Amino acid sequence: MAPSSHIDKRSAWENLPLEVFEQTLTYMDATSLITLARVNRLFNYMALEQFFGKPMMNDLLRASKFFNIPASTRVGGEVSTIEALRLALWLQQLEHIHHRLSREHFSSDIKSLMLIIARIPTLKTLHLDLKEVYYPEDYMPELAMAKLCDIAVAKGCESLRLGCLVEVYQRLQHRQKARLFHVVDSSFKKANLRVIQICGAFLIPPLSTYTSSLLEAHSATIRHLHFDTSTTFIAAETWEKILGSVYFPNLETFLFNHPIMTRVKPPSLISFLSSHPTLTTLRLNCGLYHSKDPFRDLEQPTLPSLLVIEAESRLIAWLFRSRTACLNVKEVIIQQGEANARFLDEALSAVGGPQREGPPDKVVLKIRLFSRSWSAWMTRHIEDDDGDARDGGLRNVWMINLGFHVDFVVASMDEEIMRCFAQWVALFPALRYLEIVRPSVDPTVALDVASVDKALHDIIFKYCPKLESFLFISCDEDNYAV
Repeated sequence: MAPSSHIDKRSAWENLPLEVFEQTLTYMDATSLITLARVNRLFNYMALEQFFGKPMMNDLLRASKFFNIPASTRVGGEVSTIEALRLALWLQQLEHIHHRLSREHFSSDIKSLMLIIARIPTLKTLHLDLKEVYYPEDYMPELAMAKLCDIAVAKGCESLRLGCLVEVYQRLQHRQKARLFHVVDSSFKKANLRVIQICGAFLIPPLSTYTSSLLEAHSATIRHLHFDTSTTFIAAETWEKILGSVYFPNLETFLFNHPIMTRVKPPSLISFLSSHPTLTTLRLNCGLYHSKDPFRDLEQPTLPSLLVIEAESRLIAWLFRSRTACLNVKEVIIQQGEANARFLDEALSAVGGPQREGPPDKVVLKIRLFSRSWSAWMTRHIEDDDGDARDGGLRNVWMINLGFHVDFVVASMDEEIMRCFAQWVALFPALRYLEIVRPSVDPTVALDVASVDKALHDIIFKYCPKLESFLFISCDEDNYAV
């Protein structure tokens, strides 16, 4: 029978063995590959791999609709540049873009991103990693970044993450151009910005002016606000302006991370919390101006919706000092904070002490658990305990589920440290669930983790016979921090 004149060329190509495509890729030029790719759905992935490289394609396939611009696809490049972008858009509707800007191609990367976003009808997420960006003196990266953000928001971007900038060069001649930075149009038809992560670059002049306008223009839709200032110094006056000038009526999550060189004044922070009772998740890893009593004369914020809180022990102790404060909190994560262990004692007593109407479901301690200072702290509690429910003792602290985030694998623990830890855990009479979260084991390092884990497991249950569960949880480095 003669073949039908209406044969589907796509189906015909898909019926060919995979080896045919691999052989074709070896000998065909870029233009021919693109032509062939338009015919066959399966072949598109292989063509894209030729244009974008195998590492990017692996990420593309693994993350579904995530797309990252490789070094070979720059604006003004050869045929593979524009055609590969068209091919990617034809292959699937791009909705998520995650890109790490390179110091060598910052300008062309930004232009490429603008080109891509302008071609797609809807964008859901734009995530940019801005590590150590360098640029020519005649180029204004601040203005380019502002324009890129505006384009993304205009396309309906729901999640805008701008993070990980290591260093920013402030040039005085750009300060006078701060008036250029504003939200071009605050009435975008598709505007639906719900998640925004802001790095230090967007919090220094002149870009801070644009950031304030962006937050104000979309304050009604923003539900998750994340400041990640990295090592960039942000003045207390800037925080006072940013935190005090914008109100987010639907804010659910507030994250304040890694401000190593940042000091925010407690009144600015507490005032912001007080004005946002809708918060359900609060994570504060921030430096405060040091004083004997940083929260003196400050009124505790009312946070009726709060479910998860993470902060330094001193702030936790202050927030929970009232028996009616944060009544609905399910999980409390206490950071090591000051070296003075007194603050941790106060935090534990405030969270799970008898003055509380009900303890949270889970308490997590983010501390360097087996360092000398904290071993001494645990030993002091063990030696001071006489088995009675004395004021200030840990036996007064009612805790059912306790977790630890420690800074290394426990393979180096000796029997004495294990015993100390087990005796300290035994001070909590109501404890039933215990877990230790630690970094993943490096496969190149020879550590007998299993035997040490078993030894610690056995000694824990020796001192804590009522414990129902004791788990070790490994966490990837990218998702781990103490």
